[in-house]
Amino acid sequence: MNLKSKLTLASLLYCVVALLAFKANEAETKLKTFNIEIIKSDREVYMTCNSGCVWEKLSFNSPKPEPWWVDENGVSRENNVADGADKKDLTNFRFSIVNTHNGVELNGLKGTAWTSLTFTLKNDQPQLINQMGMLE
Repeated sequence: MNLKSKLTLASLLYCVVALLAFKANEAETKLKTFNIEIIKSDREVYMTCNSGCVWEKLSFNSPKPEPWWVDENGVSRENNVADGADKKDLTNFRFSIVNTHNGVELNGLKGTAWTSLTFTLKNDQPQLINQMGMLE
């Protein structure tokens, strides 16, 4: 391989890496910042929104593992996503949460970098999450 071919290949590789970095940054800027603390008991999940929500504290009781949907406006038993061209989904983020035997399962539906988070929580042990995932 001659020098010109190596330089062309290096330039092409640089362009691909730059494009990937740009796309990752573009996707991250579409995310809306939020910070939520999750605490669970046997049947109840308590959430405190530290930033990015209209609500401050929410809780729900779930005797069996069923999904609840959370966004910056609150919690719902149904995934109230607007459909149709004339309806607009005005939420910045949305995820489902299921209270499991050992912890919680979350599925990011909108405005999160994560598609799924599952973690173990002991009763009254807090876990922080944000648009990027779990926080320490």
